[in-house]
Amino acid sequence: PENANCNFSRFHNCTFAVCRLAGVKFWEASLYGCEFHSCRIEYTLFPDATLANTHFRDCSIRSAAFLRTRMNRCNTIDCTVGRLNLNGAILDGCSYGRITHLPNSRIEALETVSFTMGGATQEEAQANRAAILQALGVPEEMPIKQRRPKGRER
Repeated sequence: PENANCNFSRFHNCTFAVCRLAGVKFWEASLYGCEFHSCRIEYTLFPDATLANTHFRDCSIRSAAFLRTRMNRCNTIDCTVGRLNLNGAILDGCSYGRITHLPNSRIEALETVSFTMGGATQEEAQANRAAILQALGVPEEMPIKQRRPKGRER
């Protein structure tokens, strides 16, 4: 669907297979146990969305924004990537692998991403972060976002 408005929607165990998602908006949407398989994703937004156990396989992702998106145990495997904006995203136990980059591709705002792994040791979480950065073709020396302690703002 082109320019579909999926804002505030809830998707459970849905499969998006061999489809074109152009200009689709998933503002504050929830996707649980979903799969995007062999999709062409262009100019699609996932701001403030929650994705859990949702996987992207064999997709072409030309331009997608995961702004402040909470991703839990999501995989992005065998995908071709052009532009990804991950500003403020939380990647908890996620994995990326076998990523192919389009010419002039870029991964934006990685310095604002929180890489976490619930229940893992610090070493395991750091290894997961390193694997994601390697898969995305980003130097491992990239600055790490420091999580602010929860509490009252001054």
